[in-house]
Amino acid sequence: MNSSEIRKHLKKGELAVALLESLGYVYEDSAPSKPPRWSGEDTVKGRYDDLLSEIAKHLPKPEPVKVEVPVDPDICVGDSFVVNTLPKRHYLQGVRWARRGPYTVDNVQWIAPLTPASQKLDGFHGFAVNFRYFDGFKQVGLWLPLSCIQITDKTTRKEGPPTNADF
Repeated sequence: MNSSEIRKHLKKGELAVALLESLGYVYEDSAPSKPPRWSGEDTVKGRYDDLLSEIAKHLPKPEPVKVEVPVDPDICVGDSFVVNTLPKRHYLQGVRWARRGPYTVDNVQWIAPLTPASQKLDGFHGFAVNFRYFDGFKQVGLWLPLSCIQITDKTTRKEGPPTNADF
């Protein structure tokens, strides 16, 4: 190690000492039985907490979460409807000749956000209608949001939807 490298090394040590002293640490070399050490309360953590509390004062207060309360739709089981639009990746997207309907409502249900039913419907939440579609080989149960349909014929039945709807 030549003298210039030794001077660089000493300069780094001086800078480290200045930093520790500025943070409130003190070098203790008083006890002969103990090795010398830097002591002091952990002011860095205290300054960090102070800084976080100061920042929190200037942040905007979070607004209360608005919960969407379902309103009972004016759709009954047995009503006829046609399809106006289809959500992305819906089963009927690939069946052009059967897209519009008319179809009959089998069930009307509120689908809450972040539930398994909502996840199965690609994150949709709100009122949806369940209906059956015969694809030529078997009947398929499908769901559509109310915004995608138009009621064409209302029934006079007032019984509610079945409570054991499948998804």
